[in-house]
Amino acid sequence: MNATPRYRPHEPVPAEDVYVAVDRSGEVLSVAVWRRKGQELPELLAADSNPVGYIRIGEIEPTTKAV
Repeated sequence: MNATPRYRPHEPVPAEDVYVAVDRSGEVLSVAVWRRKGQELPELLAADSNPVGYIRIGEIEPTTKAV
């Protein structure tokens, strides 16, 4: 699944929720963190050393449609 990161490391989050790590290519990684409103997101690096951003779990849109 691919997603566009909407949040950056060290950025305070807008809502209490689960935030999923996304690498620079848009690949959703198997890393998620729970944050309360205003807490900062941690800095992570993907295995290929690409910086990681985040998307809120409720904001992930599927890239394929079920038939």
